[in-house]
Amino acid sequence: MRDEKQVIGIDLGGTNFKVAVVTSDGRILAERVAPTPDSHEWPDVERALVESTQRLLHERETAPTSVGFAAPGIVDEARECICLAPNFPTWKNLPVRAELENALKLPVTLDNDVNAFGLAEAYWGAGKGKRYLVCLAVGTGVGGAIILHGKLYRGMHGAAAELGHILLNENGPLCSCGQRGHLEAYVGRRAFDELATRLFPTGELPAPRRMAELAAQGDERAREIHRYLAHYLALGCVTLIHCFNPEAIVIGGGTVLESPYLFEALRAELEQLTISAVHEGVEILPSGLGYLAGVLGAAALCFEARN
Repeated sequence: MRDEKQVIGIDLGGTNFKVAVVTSDGRILAERVAPTPDSHEWPDVERALVESTQRLLHERETAPTSVGFAAPGIVDEARECICLAPNFPTWKNLPVRAELENALKLPVTLDNDVNAFGLAEAYWGAGKGKRYLVCLAVGTGVGGAIILHGKLYRGMHGAAAELGHILLNENGPLCSCGQRGHLEAYVGRRAFDELATRLFPTGELPAPRRMAELAAQGDERAREIHRYLAHYLALGCVTLIHCFNPEAIVIGGGTVLESPYLFEALRAELEQLTISAVHEGVEILPSGLGYLAGVLGAAALCFEARN
């Protein structure tokens, strides 16, 4: 029997992708995780996405009403095409929405993966119930999403909230976009790895989750890394707080997940850097959904499209 409250969420990453059946209250009924084809060519990726989705539907014997596709990179303003995707260099203005609809025989809603992350946090995560929300995803790169009046703000061309490219220092380190001194250049995974390599010159380089554990245990090297990240995240958040006066800033992504010491340091920095009347009441929150935020966000795109 068709359940109008179930949709499919597809969250595509450079290493793997997730497909899930999700309800309108954010419950994941079934999920599949599979490797993204090494070629990163769209025909191979599409084939893998469609096969995994069809297998999941067959296993559950269910018929969701639509599909949400959270894609990396820049999505056009009509949300029909992926214009550019850094981890998929041959993808230029790909009409992925129409192709997936044709293959899956279901309506597809397409958007940038961090916009999807922001929606998921607003619907079911740390930002639930908040009408003015900014979200940051800190991982390999840094992305953002802005919720105003309870709605996702996409901007004139659908490219709003490229928050990783807030300019902190025009003479700063090189960013992945080719410019210098952007927030991403200071807190993205490359900066994390460079600092960790310097402070842990011998032995195994701790991954972000292990670094968070070390910081919680009092390891001064791990704490120095988190203080560095917190300082530059605070500089970025100052701009966001003064521009948008949000109720909360939700921060997720692989570099900061499960890092209570980092959030403690970040809140302390912001107390010193912001205008108190503007900062008062703004919550700085870790993602409430963790590694599920991406696939839940993909599903959230469907529910947003209905509103």
